[in-house]
Amino acid sequence: MFERFTADARAAVVGAQGHARRLAQRPIGTAHLLRAMVDIEGPASRALAATGITAATLDVDLAADDVDAGAADRRALASIGIDLDAVLAAIGPDLAAARPPIGRRGVGLRRRIRRAWPRPVRRSPRSAPWAPGSHIPFSPRAKRCLELALREALRLGSKRITMEHVLLGILREGQGQACRILTDRGASITALRRDLEGQLRRTA
Repeated sequence: MFERFTADARAAVVGAQGHARRLAQRPIGTAHLLRAMVDIEGPASRALAATGITAATLDVDLAADDVDAGAADRRALASIGIDLDAVLAAIGPDLAAARPPIGRRGVGLRRRIRRAWPRPVRRSPRSAPWAPGSHIPFSPRAKRCLELALREALRLGSKRITMEHVLLGILREGQGQACRILTDRGASITALRRDLEGQLRRTA
């Protein structure tokens, strides 16, 4: 399918991985795709800018979600009788400072439990999700949005998948972090779809 992606759509996919790596987050989600889009000039970035979505606002939202994930980890550990602060104090500041960033979807919780357990955990730097240059997978939802981008392109009579089709795929899926950020920021999903489709028809 990726051979049908235009240069800007490919740049958005590559950029999403770059932003996930920069923020030490995994997997690559719909919000990382959205973050990459605002960096690339075109109808998608202009439509997002018109709703008030910028690189700065997205960076704030992505960082806030990481903080929320950390709080969820603490609550989950507390529910089974583990005081995370006490564990980190017991293992010492050097090991605590060396721990990887809090992950998403419970990854951070599993890592913290393994680190609190009194046995060594060996991990190859190449396979570590936070290692520079390591492969970061796309979330199932992000993959679904890329598949929907193809359907959007076909629906609109295009043989190529543009960055705008990728954004339309994200909006069509409707349940991801990107759509939540858009609605939390006051954007109308329906109006954004209409704006994008209008721009695509005018440039067809």
